[in-house]
Amino acid sequence: MEPPKSNPKILITIPVSQQPIQSKSAPITREKAPPVRPRNTPIAPTAILIAPIPRHTKPIKSNSLRSISPS
Repeated sequence: MEPPKSNPKILITIPVSQQPIQSKSAPITREKAPPVRPRNTPIAPTAILIAPIPRHTKPIKSNSLRSISPS
């Protein structure tokens, strides 16, 4: 009686714990996959770096527009 009880408990706990974790973690990891997908992590910092770059280049663009307007 003990082995059959321990076996179904282990078998039930493993699939039950894996099913909700996979079903919940699968969409979450796909949506929030920066740590899972290292390729998205470099894309995120690049986007962040690109965002501040245009902000700093805004004054430069205004200067370039001034140089372009007279020319």
